[in-house]
Amino acid sequence: MKKHHLLVFVSVLVVVLFSFIDRPTNIISWDAFGYYLYLPMTFIYNDLAVNNIDVVLNIFEQYKSSNTLYQLFPASEGGHVMVYTMGMAIHYAPAFLFGHIAALLSGAPADGFSQPYQNALLIWGLFYAIIGLWFFYKILRHFFDPWISSVTLFLVVLGTNYLIHITLHGQNAYTHNYLFTDYAILIYLTIKWHQNHKWKYLVFLSIITGLMILSRPTEIIALLIPLLWNVSNIEDFKEKLRLLLHRKIQLLVFTTIILLIGSLQLFYWKMQTGTFLFNSYGINPGVGLDLFNPHTIDFLFSFRKGWFIYTPLAVFFIIGFFALFRLNRKIFLPFLLFYIFNIYLISSWACWWYAASFSQRPMVSSLPISGILLGYFLLWLKNQSKVIKPVFAVVLILILSLNIFQSLKYRNGAIDNERMTKKFYFNTFFKYSVADSDRKDLLIDRYFPNGEKLIYEDGYNHNILSELTFEDENGNNDSVFYSGTKSYCLKSQNPFSPKIEVPYKEITKEDHIWFRLSARVYCDTNSQFSFVCTFTHNNYNYKYFTINSENIDLKANEWNYISFDYLSPEVRNRKDLFTTYFWLRNDGKLCIDDYKVETFTPK
Repeated sequence: MKKHHLLVFVSVLVVVLFSFIDRPTNIISWDAFGYYLYLPMTFIYNDLAVNNIDVVLNIFEQYKSSNTLYQLFPASEGGHVMVYTMGMAIHYAPAFLFGHIAALLSGAPADGFSQPYQNALLIWGLFYAIIGLWFFYKILRHFFDPWISSVTLFLVVLGTNYLIHITLHGQNAYTHNYLFTDYAILIYLTIKWHQNHKWKYLVFLSIITGLMILSRPTEIIALLIPLLWNVSNIEDFKEKLRLLLHRKIQLLVFTTIILLIGSLQLFYWKMQTGTFLFNSYGINPGVGLDLFNPHTIDFLFSFRKGWFIYTPLAVFFIIGFFALFRLNRKIFLPFLLFYIFNIYLISSWACWWYAASFSQRPMVSSLPISGILLGYFLLWLKNQSKVIKPVFAVVLILILSLNIFQSLKYRNGAIDNERMTKKFYFNTFFKYSVADSDRKDLLIDRYFPNGEKLIYEDGYNHNILSELTFEDENGNNDSVFYSGTKSYCLKSQNPFSPKIEVPYKEITKEDHIWFRLSARVYCDTNSQFSFVCTFTHNNYNYKYFTINSENIDLKANEWNYISFDYLSPEVRNRKDLFTTYFWLRNDGKLCIDDYKVETFTPK
């Protein structure tokens, strides 16, 4: 084996080994459950519309697929709608088929989720990753010699967050693994078509592009690569237009195939919602694109998830643009525009830190493009003086070592998957494992298995945000009251109390607030009511929470005290409104008094 091939072999071997070392207990879980659900509901349960939600609930309970069933929601036309588009389900189809055959032959439950399906999806995801690395190496060899190609592939696998997000606990079932391979294939087919304009390359290019867009609609920006390939100036652009017009039949077929693939989702939405275009994320305003409020600085530089902090090799991707401009200007423009739009789009996601992940997970998908940029940097470096080359070589080795060290820390829990801060990062930098006492420097823990409760108040400033005693014109009952001379009584004709509503930005500049809500309530035995607390973004609720009368011990026809703590969500926009109110849900009797909201803001 040639020495440069050894680097490729080691890279692939590490991916294979860690895929089984960090094998997941349930790979069809969380987002992957939502991507995958199309397949069993269509081919096993014959219920793509999910009219029988009990089937999904039983599976969800049996396999513990995630904490909540956020992957689908009730449709206005009946049944339920999948939150995610179906592109990933098509990617999974071979694994589903092999898993189903294995389940039938082995006697395991042929329910779409038993162990044969789990094993098939894990192995198929690993196989798809290896295909991606193979195509990645092929496109590198198109541009570079064997040594630069091998070193580049090795650095991308071990010097970025690729390895974590391809191997750790079933990450290979997520979009970034499949899209990495898709991007590598897309670039390879783009190169081949521009060499000889053969139909087979164009057809496969349109299929892979359509599948990428169907998997994640923002991948429509991938079209920039084939459309602007070999375009570096106005004359090149005119020449590209002439080429496309000369091959207008191919262009028509290319466009038609992409539209046909995309139409699968449009017809599904039409069937379930009555409209061809539908924003499935609209049901959860806590997520979605904020195109006019991007988080690009945090996305790139924050100690929470900053790409340059946790994937420092990315600095050389950016430097690679300068080398690319000098050495191969024909592909500079498509890569530059793709990079700009890609970072803008994925940093405009409301959950810009992408939940439990290492560094910036969505950047893994486009690593084939980043790898080419890195290769051009190495090509530039190869031709530099004997003084410059060893300096950069040492820097690259240090960055590779840092990435491996940080990846191992993440794998061991010493880098938190969501709550990192600058203070915690530096205080625990040389620690491979951290104690609970170290974790005080992390962002607030938002997971409360036993209900939200502010325990340690010493680190917070306490204020009364609002207090309604109903002694003014808001009071409407002077015969039943807890204090003073009036209270507020709700009726079936007027079931909502006055709201307490304040924009987040008017309360604090910090990243979270604790609210303590309390009131005195007077009700009869038939009353059903909710004490509501929520945030609203563009008039849609998120982190909607209620205390319901059926779930608390209340004495009828007496004044009762109700109180609970509520932690603000990760606010999507600082203008979002905190809102609380009472809601009488039947024709019973409910009066409220001394309605108070207290705030606890970090000191």
